[in-house]
Amino acid sequence: MAGWAALARVLEAALTASDPAPRVRERLAAERPPRAPVWGLAVGKAAGRMAAGAQAAWGDVLRPDSLAITVDGAPPAPRPWDTWWAAHPLPDARGLAAAAEVRHRLTRLPPDVGVLVLLSGGASALLPAPPPGLTLEDLRRTTAALLAAGRPIGELNAVRKHLSRLAGGRLAALAHPRPVHAWILSDVPDDALDRVGSGPTLPDPTTYAEALRVVVDVPDVPAAVRAYLCAGAAGAHPETAKTGDPRLEAVRNERLGGNEWAREAAVAEAAALGYPLLAEEPRLQGEARAVGRAWAQRARGLAARGQRGLLLAGGETTVTVVGSGRGGRNAWVDGATAARIRAAGLDPATALARNDSYSALAAAGSLLRTGPTGTQVNDLLVVLLDPADGSPPEPTGPADCRR
Repeated sequence: MAGWAALARVLEAALTASDPAPRVRERLAAERPPRAPVWGLAVGKAAGRMAAGAQAAWGDVLRPDSLAITVDGAPPAPRPWDTWWAAHPLPDARGLAAAAEVRHRLTRLPPDVGVLVLLSGGASALLPAPPPGLTLEDLRRTTAALLAAGRPIGELNAVRKHLSRLAGGRLAALAHPRPVHAWILSDVPDDALDRVGSGPTLPDPTTYAEALRVVVDVPDVPAAVRAYLCAGAAGAHPETAKTGDPRLEAVRNERLGGNEWAREAAVAEAAALGYPLLAEEPRLQGEARAVGRAWAQRARGLAARGQRGLLLAGGETTVTVVGSGRGGRNAWVDGATAARIRAAGLDPATALARNDSYSALAAAGSLLRTGPTGTQVNDLLVVLLDPADGSPPEPTGPADCRR
């Protein structure tokens, strides 16, 4: 099978395997259904599909006022769930209203009603709940500043947790004494579940002092946010929920799955097409420019020896924004991509320097537009090497299995 067709098959297999609905259905069906009613809350990019799995398994016990909150364009939860949409990665007024609705419904549940939380990446932005004294605009500006600075997800979420009334275990604390069972779809390379969606049901290992250190040298973080974190570090604000907090005693957090679903399916499909696995990196991290260069060199070295097969990585890179372009992802590229960009009148190096690979790739016809996939298991980098394919190889992607 030709390289492009094979690549499409591999990516399709990875995305299909990353659908959380059947996984949720299987895990819940394997448990004894609770006797008391259960209120469901699904939040994140995969909320609709996770809710579908829960409804298929526990439809008889789930309350009709169960709630799903997801990103624009993502599939809705099945009825009778209510589905709300909001913005990502910068929170908006719809997310603010959704967070208020979560607090409203949760605090009015009878004490014997269980809470089923289905959490996936994106929940931090979808449930903005600023504490008194801060505004939605403060959260937006802080998130934008940290993203532009290329801060890793752990640092970003340490700040988000301390600027929220729901993150950092506070949602679970608000549910107390009701039992909470959370299934978490991981989108972080190290599987630190408290970082997924800023950990609304998990104890938080970070502190106000750590969050303050993250923002101290980042321009454009609002003065009100700096002041709030500074006051928190001095003990003026209650900390996030910690290990041993009695409000979390009835909380059960379990990992549903993550990037391994996509990687395993990609390896199997590639092997079936005649591309054996040559190398795999399950925890891809680092600055995107450096990571891309390293993987290109690795691919070229193997290709020079006539190797045929698959190079695969899963994880998440970061980008330090220095230009005013549209960014990148997703991409299909080969050894002729740079030439096609130049033929369209653009310079690849200039586009990269401006953080505008999107425009360059669009001009070359190399954009991969998946649209919201209903899942979020992080990025997938796929490189297919085929000596019969004439052009020098370049790494594809990363394909976004997160949206």
